[in-house]
Amino acid sequence: MECDFCCRGCAQNLDITRKIIDTTLDKVKNFEIRTVRVTGGEPFLNKDGFLYLIGEIIRRNVKIIDFLVFTNGTVIDSEMKEALVRIGKHCKKVSCSDYGKRLKEWGNSMFVDTYNTHSFARVIVSTIRHKPIEMGRFLGFYKNRQDESILCSYNQDEAFVSKKESIKNKIALEGNGAVNYRKFILEGKYYFGFVNNKFCLIDDMNTSTDGYINIIKTITVSSNGNVFAGCSQSYEKLDKENICNVLTCNDLFKSIDRYSWKYPLLEEQNNRLNSWLVARWCYEHGIKIAQYLPNWDTHKMNDDERMYGLLGSTIDGMYDLEESVRYVHRKYPYFSHFQAAMMALYSKALQWYDEANGRNQKTFYLEMFGGFENQEEFQDITREEIEKVCKDLLDVYKQHILDNDPLCRFLYRIGVV
Repeated sequence: MECDFCCRGCAQNLDITRKIIDTTLDKVKNFEIRTVRVTGGEPFLNKDGFLYLIGEIIRRNVKIIDFLVFTNGTVIDSEMKEALVRIGKHCKKVSCSDYGKRLKEWGNSMFVDTYNTHSFARVIVSTIRHKPIEMGRFLGFYKNRQDESILCSYNQDEAFVSKKESIKNKIALEGNGAVNYRKFILEGKYYFGFVNNKFCLIDDMNTSTDGYINIIKTITVSSNGNVFAGCSQSYEKLDKENICNVLTCNDLFKSIDRYSWKYPLLEEQNNRLNSWLVARWCYEHGIKIAQYLPNWDTHKMNDDERMYGLLGSTIDGMYDLEESVRYVHRKYPYFSHFQAAMMALYSKALQWYDEANGRNQKTFYLEMFGGFENQEEFQDITREEIEKVCKDLLDVYKQHILDNDPLCRFLYRIGVV
């Protein structure tokens, strides 16, 4: 918590209670969860809460296949190590079951773990303040030497799968990082980023075929019960901006669903918006911005000053698209999140196509705001093809109405509608 770049900011004198742990496990009993991550503060200082959490996961037979705890590496406790071995064995048992195999098969298509995955329970030391001998003693203690697939420990730098400097030296403009950013600018060796998790957390693109509705972002429950997206927001922000409080919400999934309609941009669109926002911030603070933008953006904009001039309009354009998705949801409430996002995107693209003058500009909207990896695929798209997507989505919506609205289904069958 004392690190100059800690995204949590000032510490809160608060420990998670058994009531919050019990309520959380009750609320997620129908979820299929791959990974539980325990963070802090310092989770090893709340020994009662830590042991209770592990005991309840095992007692309730919560089916998880990964358990991670992030620590400053100062607490060595045999009882806590024994608990970690127990949860590691539990995860391994689940992983070998038919359920675990299906979860891994499904999850591998979308699950990206920053940390090594060859052990089921992992202790991650997330501080740079230790001397090597202290680090070695701690890491050596929290290992199950008979079977390291059950429990292992890592220094965070070693645990990162990617060794890219852009990941290791990235400062989140959140908490202490937001307070001390001038120091990091002067050092000149860091990348900067915003913690912006205000986007659609639900992936329902393939629900009609595989039956799954996926929550694509880590969902965190804080010590006071606040639920928020991701795990890197400051305490100050998450007390003001959260999904719900686990103690007062009736249905956790419905709360996440409401949050996703409030912030309906798809993850890829939000990533693009985030790159524009941080690039604008960097320019305003004297930092070269080309490194913060995708190659597709930078080769179209030759210098920082020109890029900065265009950032305002592109940021406004993405927020306008976000409002359009909300409008589509109000008008077509049976659309899924993905369908509403596509309806808004292609409707705006159709409008742009009709208003654009040059041929090169007609498909610009889809390329810029779609968030798709291969923007080049849209360079030759025709107006008829864009219009067909909109019509196909309306046909899908008609079927949604017939499936979900008994009165409309009856009127359709008797020929009234």
